[in-house]
Amino acid sequence: MNPIAALFAIFALMFTTTTAIPSCPQWFEKDEGLYGVCLSPQALSYDEGWSYCCGLHASLCSLAQLDELYQLGARDTHWGLINDESRDARLTSCGKYLHRPGECYDNNFPNTPRPAPRNEVYCCKMTK
Repeated sequence: MNPIAALFAIFALMFTTTTAIPSCPQWFEKDEGLYGVCLSPQALSYDEGWSYCCGLHASLCSLAQLDELYQLGARDTHWGLINDESRDARLTSCGKYLHRPGECYDNNFPNTPRPAPRNEVYCCKMTK
């Protein structure tokens, strides 16, 4: 990374506020974002997660949706199920997952091919 890009990235991070993702039915939303996100208050299976999110007029989040929300400041230390049944995600820095191929989405947050059979679920809804 060139020094100017690194300086710009540091400057941008200084003005990014982070917010914990609330438990559903409360939503993390930003005016400039397309999506809102919440995390189920209980562990669910993948199929139960789809039903739960549908009940909120939402769906299980995709990695791309979570990435947009992550860039807008959404953070959470919980692993959650997403729309890809074979993966889970957590909205923290990649940490030890940074150097594991395919386990750090766009160098932003970890996602693994080892989801628990039951876990909290990330629900996303369109806000615009």
